[in-house]
Amino acid sequence: MMRHDAAEELADCELRIRDLEAQQSEMQSKISGVQRRKEASLVALQDQSAQAADIQRTLDYRKLQRTQEVVRKDLDAKAESLKQITGDTSGDLEREYGDLQTALREANNALHAVKGRCAATEASLRDQKRELRDDRYANIDAQYRRALVDLKAAEDVNMHLDRYYIAYDQAVMAFHRRKMEEINKTLRELWRAVYRSADIDYIEIKSSGEDPPQNPSSKRGAQASWSDDEGSDDSDFGGRPKKPPAKKRATTSRAKPQATAATAKTVGKSYNYRVVMHRSGMDGNGIPNHTELDMRGRCSAGQKVLACLLIRMALAETFCSKCGILTLDEPTTNLDAENSESLAESLVSLMQARQKLGESNFQLVVITHDEHWVGLLGQKQLADHYWRVSKDDEGYSQIKRQTI
Repeated sequence: MMRHDAAEELADCELRIRDLEAQQSEMQSKISGVQRRKEASLVALQDQSAQAADIQRTLDYRKLQRTQEVVRKDLDAKAESLKQITGDTSGDLEREYGDLQTALREANNALHAVKGRCAATEASLRDQKRELRDDRYANIDAQYRRALVDLKAAEDVNMHLDRYYIAYDQAVMAFHRRKMEEINKTLRELWRAVYRSADIDYIEIKSSGEDPPQNPSSKRGAQASWSDDEGSDDSDFGGRPKKPPAKKRATTSRAKPQATAATAKTVGKSYNYRVVMHRSGMDGNGIPNHTELDMRGRCSAGQKVLACLLIRMALAETFCSKCGILTLDEPTTNLDAENSESLAESLVSLMQARQKLGESNFQLVVITHDEHWVGLLGQKQLADHYWRVSKDDEGYSQIKRQTI
């Protein structure tokens, strides 16, 4: 019986626990709802506060606008009154006042800058005075005088050197003109004596001077140089034609002739040389005329070779009057028989002229393959024998004396 009562009591207790839990859940739900409504009320309250602040700012802004309008009207009225009192010059006065303020600021800035420079100058002056009291500057006046004397002496020397350079340059130019006249005179005589055709009267060398920019450091002490261009007998004037290997040939050789123009250069001046030919004739109306043409591209190979030989002979006559040897290498190349014979006669005349001048030791060395021309020299009594250079059966060179 007691067990049955205890079980009922336990069941009642459990039932009440479940009721209490249900009530607790309901109360929790109510509390949550109240909490949400509270938060919503706070948000609404904040929104209302912000709206109230916006409304207050709007009211203040409108109040300020009304105050600003009143002040503006008051300023306009006062400006109108001032304009009536002072007339239309108020704007000019304001501009003038602004300009004066600007000028005052600039003057103040300039004053401060001058004061700063004066202070720096005074400081520098003090430093220099202190430095001048040093032992190194005890005899500064004497040192200055010596340096000034050296400077004036150097300037005087430079002035005299400049005068010397000008005089030297003029002397060189005069010497160049005189020698060119001598060369062309000799060349003209040689051409007329040797050349047998009538198409070219004579040839001469033309020079043209050019003054390139000078380097002041190398203005004085210039040295002359001669450039000799090599070329083929087709493209360059005086080029020696190529020949097949010969079995018999003389021993020495000469430099290739100049191509139509050589260039003698110095630091301060350069000369361009070209060979020209002169022709005289009659025009269509029977009036004599004289023509000067460059030899490049207008002369034959024989004329080129002859011109080169005669130019070298003229140079030797002008600059090597005491030279005891004249060497010719293949002088008859591309020359016809008539011009070869006239060349031999010219060489004979040259030898005789040298002998008349007392140069009994003058020697003429000719290197050639033309035995007929060597015979012409023998007929002119210029030589009675020559040396033949050939190769033996084993390929060794041998030299034999031959009688002309």
